[in-house]
Amino acid sequence: YEVRPLTAPDSASKGSAWIASRLLASAAEVSPDLIEDLRSWAIPTWLANIPDSSVDSLSGACKIVGESERESLLNSVHMAAGDKPKSDLNTWSRFVRVIEGSGRLTPSLCNKIVRQLPMEWFAPFSGHILLNLLKMDQWWNNADLCSIPWAALVLRPIGELHQFPGANDVSHPGVSDDLLVSLEEAIGSGPGIEIIDEASISNIHDLVMSLRSAKEGLPPPIGRTHPLVGWLAQPFHKWPEIAHTDLNGGNSLITARLFLARSRIIREDI
Repeated sequence: YEVRPLTAPDSASKGSAWIASRLLASAAEVSPDLIEDLRSWAIPTWLANIPDSSVDSLSGACKIVGESERESLLNSVHMAAGDKPKSDLNTWSRFVRVIEGSGRLTPSLCNKIVRQLPMEWFAPFSGHILLNLLKMDQWWNNADLCSIPWAALVLRPIGELHQFPGANDVSHPGVSDDLLVSLEEAIGSGPGIEIIDEASISNIHDLVMSLRSAKEGLPPPIGRTHPLVGWLAQPFHKWPEIAHTDLNGGNSLITARLFLARSRIIREDI
């Protein structure tokens, strides 16, 4: 059985390229005896006419090629993405340049990053990305910006490693000393700091309030996106005893980060 249709990769239609991209995105679930078909047909067909949304195919493709072939694959993806400025792979390609130091974050690029790339990919840059997004006109009406659980991305330990296809592992910088001031200034120079009380920007409200309570040495207030979100900004030695069941509820990524932090605390206490 073969996964490839009769179409040759160099004459791939949008339909064939889409099929190839979905096969690559599911590469981890494909039978081992079909992997060679993915390498020989799916990858070149996908690259011949990349869909606007196929960044998940990149992860799959990277898993099925050998280490010696990966650089060639990534170079091919960069070239293909250059011809599709609206694609998520174009955004990935531009972000790789930022990570490598040959590009810079701009509000427009940051807007594409949060819309098109997985949150875990940009978590180490989340503080800078948020500050860039706050420069946009009427950012408070940007549904993509407001729906992101910023506290779960920004409030992470220094040195936490993040994998990013096409670049070396990226270390999370932790929370910068001036982030709270920068956020308050950015919000204050636009709609005014009072806007964080609006229900539509609860994610930004929780990040700001978490940072404030940590700076003032106070226990965090109850969060809007998750009751315990503020503890992500607190040193582990200040955490109270929190029952496993109390961590459930609220945003799923915040819940996951709280569980991860709690497990670290338990390991340190053993």
